[in-house]
Amino acid sequence: HMHDGDEEEHGRQRHAQEEIKEHNHADHEKHHNDHHFNGHKHRTESDEEEDHHGCNMGRVRESEEEGLAQCEAAYAAPITVEPEEGWLKEIDFFHFRGSHTAEMRATCYIKCIEMVVRRDGKHTIDETWLIEAAALGMPKVVEELLDYDLDPFYHPPAGGLNAIQAAIRGGYAKIVKILTKSDYDVPIDKYGRSVRDYVNLKGSPIRPVDARDVLDVSVTNPRDLGDALGAREHYNDFHSGWSQHSDFPFDDTKCDIDVLESISRDDFFRDYYSTGRPFVIRNFIPQQELDAFSKDRWDSTEEYNTHRRAWKVGPTAYPAITDQEYCSKEMTIEEVEQAKECDEMPGIPMEVAWHPTEDELGGLWPMYEGEELFEKSGWRNMEGWFGPRGEYGENLAWQVFFGGDGSGATLHWHGAAFNNLYVGTKQWRVTPPIYRGFTGMPAQEAQDYLDDEEHDIVLGCVQHAGDMMYIPENWGHSTLTHAFTIGAAVILPPDYHKPKDIPFMFVHINKTGGTSLIQMLRDRCPNEFFEESWGDDHRTFHTTAESFINRYGKTVWDNAYTFTVVRHPLARQVSNFFFLASICDSMPELCNDRLIPKYARGDDMYELSDKEKIEAFHEWVWDLYNEYPPGSKEQYFFGSRTQGNEENKHFNATQTSWLVDHNDEIAVKEIFQLEHIDDAMKEIAESIPCLKGEADKADGTSAARRVADEKKNSEEDVHLIHKNTTPKYPDWKKFGENKKTKKIMEEVYAADFRNFGYKWP
Repeated sequence: HMHDGDEEEHGRQRHAQEEIKEHNHADHEKHHNDHHFNGHKHRTESDEEEDHHGCNMGRVRESEEEGLAQCEAAYAAPITVEPEEGWLKEIDFFHFRGSHTAEMRATCYIKCIEMVVRRDGKHTIDETWLIEAAALGMPKVVEELLDYDLDPFYHPPAGGLNAIQAAIRGGYAKIVKILTKSDYDVPIDKYGRSVRDYVNLKGSPIRPVDARDVLDVSVTNPRDLGDALGAREHYNDFHSGWSQHSDFPFDDTKCDIDVLESISRDDFFRDYYSTGRPFVIRNFIPQQELDAFSKDRWDSTEEYNTHRRAWKVGPTAYPAITDQEYCSKEMTIEEVEQAKECDEMPGIPMEVAWHPTEDELGGLWPMYEGEELFEKSGWRNMEGWFGPRGEYGENLAWQVFFGGDGSGATLHWHGAAFNNLYVGTKQWRVTPPIYRGFTGMPAQEAQDYLDDEEHDIVLGCVQHAGDMMYIPENWGHSTLTHAFTIGAAVILPPDYHKPKDIPFMFVHINKTGGTSLIQMLRDRCPNEFFEESWGDDHRTFHTTAESFINRYGKTVWDNAYTFTVVRHPLARQVSNFFFLASICDSMPELCNDRLIPKYARGDDMYELSDKEKIEAFHEWVWDLYNEYPPGSKEQYFFGSRTQGNEENKHFNATQTSWLVDHNDEIAVKEIFQLEHIDDAMKEIAESIPCLKGEADKADGTSAARRVADEKKNSEEDVHLIHKNTTPKYPDWKKFGENKKTKKIMEEVYAADFRNFGYKWP
C-alpha cells in the first residue's frame, strides 16, 4: 500500500501478495533509480547541493504547480518499471517496487513540505494537501501533514471529497486507519456513511483482506454473494454477423461489481464516484449504434472492409508501453477475426487498437450528427456526469479496438474510462489503485497470474455486446475476449473526473420575461452560468425543475441556488398568443399544433383591430380547451411547447408544472413575480453576486431595469427578440372580460392562481 517503509505494513503487504508470484520488490531498486534519474541529466550545482538525499528540491523551486502537486518534482515515480524477470514473466505493481522506493518518495515529499513552509509560511499547508497525499497513497506524508492540524473530514467546495474518501478510493487501508484513528463508524460523508459502510459495498477498493488485516473490519458482503449479471435474460443477444466461436470458457454467472440497468448523475456521484467503485450497465448502447458495428456494415465501407485493408497488430493493445514489438506482418480484419497467429509470436492471439480522429469518429458512429454523439449514444452519460464536454472535450483520449478469440488488453492502468462493447464478450479482471500494475504478458496469461491470488484482491465481471463498463481512475484492468470483439473507450482527463459545481439554476418558464435575465447571466457571470442541450429536445434555456434534477441529480440541485420568475396566468397567455401569431410564417407547423386562428397568423394580425385581436384570443383559448383539456396527454400545448419537458409526468400548461419534482412538490427555492421584478432583481443579485455590474454594486437596480424593460416591451407586445415582427395588442386586463375565457383559464391554471397568489383582473 505505498507503505513508506513501515515494517509492519510491509510484512502484511507481503502476505497479501504472496500468491502473486512472490515478487521480490527490493530487487527492483537499482532499476527504478536508473530509470528515474536518466530523465534528469541537466542538473545545476544548486540542484546537486539540494539533492544529497536523492530529492531534487531545485526542481520544486522551479515548479509552477500548486499545493502538494509541486512536490512531485522532488521525486516523480515512473509510470512503469520493468520487473526483474521481464515484462513477459511478471507484473510491475506500482506500489510494490520495494520499501526503499516508497521511503525515498515519502522523504522527498516531506522535505518539499518543509521547504514550502519555510518559504511561504505554515498557513500555506491546508486540507487540500492532505487530500492529495491520501489520494497518492503515502501514509508517512499523511502523518506529517496531520501535524499541521489539518481536518481529515474537511470537504472542499463544489462537491469535493475529503481525505478519508480519497484514501478509500485508492484502497489505501493504512491511510484510512491513520485518518480516522481507527474509528470506522463515524460518518465521513454528507449521507452519514461510515468507513465500515464503504468497505462493505460490493466492489469496494478496500479489499476484504485489507479490511480484515489492517482495519479489523469484517466484510459482510463477500464477492460470491453478488447477484451476478442480474437477470441473464436481459442480455442483449445481438447477432452481429461476426464469428461467435470461442475456445476459452468463461463464467458469466457472477460479477464482483455492481450490475445496473441505468444510473442518474446523483446516483453516480453518491454511490460510485465518491466510493471509487467500478460498475457495468447492461444493454446501455442503442440498437442502431450496435448495428453500425455489424460485419455487413463494416464490409460496406472502404475504411473497415474486412478483406482489403491490413492493420498493424500486436500481442497487446499497445506493445511499446512494455518494450514489446508489433507483429512484422499486418493482418486484415478477417484474419484477426479468425485468430490468425503472428509467425514470430506463436500461440498469442492478435489485438488491434488505435486512437481515431474526428473524421473517423463520424465514420464509426454515422447515425449521430455533431453533438448527438454525446446526447443519444452509448457515451451519453459523459456530459451528464462530468459537465459540458466543451470544458474538456479536446483532452478526451478515444480508443477503438478489435481482436480475435483469446486476445485482449493485458493488465494496465490510466485515467477513468467509459468502455463500450459492440461485438463479442469480454472477461474483465480489475484491481483497485493500491494493486494496479503493468505487464507485457498476453491477456490469458495475465488473467491466470491474477487469478492465482487467493486474497480477494482481484475483481471479475463479464461484459457483453451492448454493455458499458465504467472503470475509475488508476484501477488496474485486464480483458480477455471470447470470440471476435469490437469495442471502444474514452479516457477522461483527471482534472474533470470530479463533481461539477452548479452555483445556480434558473427555471426559465416561457413568456415570463426571462430572456433578458439569461442574457445578463451570460454577460456578467460567464464563469458561473452554464448552458447546454441534451436528449431529443432538452436545453437549459427552457427546462423544468424535474428535468434539471433528472439531468444533474438531486444533490446538485439542492446545493444550487434555484429560482424562477412567474407571471399572471392571463398576462402570460395573452403574451403567448401574440408571440406565437408573430412567428407563424416561419413556423407554420407549430402554429397548427398550437391552434392559432389562420386569420390571425403572421402579417394578418397587423390588419386586425383591437376588438378583433381580443376576439381572436378568446377563440384560441376555447379551441385549445377543446383540443387539449386538463388531463389530456398533450395538455401542455395550452401553455407552451414541449422543449423535451413532456417526458416529465407532471408537465402540463401551468407554470407550477415547471417548478415541481417527480413527487409533484415545488422544488424551486425562490419564486419571483414579474410584476415586482425590481425588488426581485435586488434579491437575486444578492444570491448571485456576479449579476451586479459596476452600475449595480449598490442595489442591483440597473439589472432589474433590463428585465423590467423586457416586461414593459412584452406588455406592449414588442418582445426583445421579436420586436420587429410582433404586433401591438391591448392591455392584457382587457382580455379578462369574457366569462367563458375566465372559467377556462381559472380551471386550467388553478394551480398557478393558488400557488402564486394571483386574482382574476
